[in-house]
Amino acid sequence: MNSTDIAFLFGEVARLTRRRFNQQMESFRLTHAQSRTLLRLSRCQGLRQVDLAKILEIQPITLVKQLDQLVEMGLIERRNDEQDRRAFRLYLLPAAEPVLTEIRAEVQELQSLMTKDLTAAQIDAFVEALLVMKTNLLSEDIDTTHSAMLGKEDKS
Repeated sequence: MNSTDIAFLFGEVARLTRRRFNQQMESFRLTHAQSRTLLRLSRCQGLRQVDLAKILEIQPITLVKQLDQLVEMGLIERRNDEQDRRAFRLYLLPAAEPVLTEIRAEVQELQSLMTKDLTAAQIDAFVEALLVMKTNLLSEDIDTTHSAMLGKEDKS
């Protein structure tokens, strides 16, 4: 297997993971993206919408649609930001707690399915490899962005 195969395989596994998760969450009428937003917000309540969009690496307009749906479902609320009257801060409502419990259970079930034929050592090595790949990709993004800001082309 060459590195090109890894990139395509990784993309396919990610797609299958999202599809399976969406199937698991159908009864809650939540998508993978909405679940991810709720999970992130549960760790960082009071975030501004724009900051949450940056963390999730999505466009603010995409997040607004998700947030509108989550507000409509009674899971989150927007509160005015006291420092910036144009901004909103996001908070979970009590109704989100049982939903988050189910999301976490579904994530655990999916993770168990994905890793059922792997040893603990293989899982640890895989997680370590993913962290290295993530670091490599992030540093490349930074290098490319920095070069672009300086008006330099990357010749490598």
